[in-house]
Amino acid sequence: MPTYRNMSGTTIMVAGQTVEPKGILKTTIWVKNHGLVKIDDQPMFNPTILSKRFVKSEEVAIPDNETRFGIHFHAEKGYPIVHYNSLKNDPPVSLYPGAKWNTRVYERTIDKLFLQLAEGDVLWVNIERT
Repeated sequence: MPTYRNMSGTTIMVAGQTVEPKGILKTTIWVKNHGLVKIDDQPMFNPTILSKRFVKSEEVAIPDNETRFGIHFHAEKGYPIVHYNSLKNDPPVSLYPGAKWNTRVYERTIDKLFLQLAEGDVLWVNIERT
């Protein structure tokens, strides 16, 4: 979301940030303030960390800088199995054709997914910032 310039002639506060006259504000939130003029569409917020269709077993690492996120699974075909953090972490999430499963992570408690797919299984995984 955009970059703004303070054209108000006075110092203003926006989301806890002080913006001096003619100063620049780069933010990932849309700001409505009569003194700010949008000068660029960047930086843009993108909540998507990963959106991928899996057809074979794989490890998926969550980037280290992500601490709050949602994980969404959709079993398009077959009976995929998902372990959080380790293959030894039982019980796993066992899915069936058409099943959807969502997990919210509010602290960094999950850093890796272990996807187990048999031949013919199809699993969609979406990970998004929250």
